[in-house]
Amino acid sequence: MWDMWRVWVTDEDIQQATNAWLSAVDGGAPLERVDDLREELGRLWRAGAQQLTASA
Repeated sequence: MWDMWRVWVTDEDIQQATNAWLSAVDGGAPLERVDDLREELGRLWRAGAQQLTASA
């Protein structure tokens, strides 16, 4: 899951989280699992956006 000490989020991190979420949705995973994966994906997107803002 989310590593608070991670400094850099890569495109691959976001792609892997997206794939995990899509697999959970397509596979009929419990709603709680789908929500957890969605939250993880959102955190990665926000961290990536912060990185872009900080580097600009």
